[in-house]
Amino acid sequence: DHSAMIESLSEIIKKFNPESLVSSGVTISEMSSLIVNILPSVNFLVIFSVFMINYRLAVKICKSLKFKQNFYFNFKKMYLEKTYSYIFFVIIIFKFLNFEEIEILTANLLIFLSSGYIVEGYQNLQEYFEKFDISSSLKFLIIFLLFIFLGYVLLLIIFLIGLYKNIKKLFFKV
Repeated sequence: DHSAMIESLSEIIKKFNPESLVSSGVTISEMSSLIVNILPSVNFLVIFSVFMINYRLAVKICKSLKFKQNFYFNFKKMYLEKTYSYIFFVIIIFKFLNFEEIEILTANLLIFLSSGYIVEGYQNLQEYFEKFDISSSLKFLIIFLLFIFLGYVLLLIIFLIGLYKNIKKLFFKV
């Protein structure tokens, strides 16, 4: 039971912006409950992002100090296995069947497993941009500006690209 955490979060939301949720028709306790329920998956994504930023920073520091790098981690060589997609689709089925006992678990697992498709979709987007003869900083700037102006739509598009590539792998043996 997370009732104490939900109450604390509700109080924080009330203090910072009490009128924002009233206009949307969502109660503060409902919003707090949703946030508390998805915290485990968001926590993992934050930890993963911090790991990747730290890794990139460590690589740059090692290169500038002319140290030999012992470990290489490259997204371009990462591909999701078929079992990953099978697990993802089984969890989607459980989510649609709406079992109350595992509702929070399935929501968190879907958020967690979606990150793999987002990474693979971003890979495919990078491959598409490599066809054009522009610098990598400009490519990053284009994606960054798209993210600023399109936000979640761009994230959804990248997710759908990754999901499409995996479904294509599953059914068409590509």
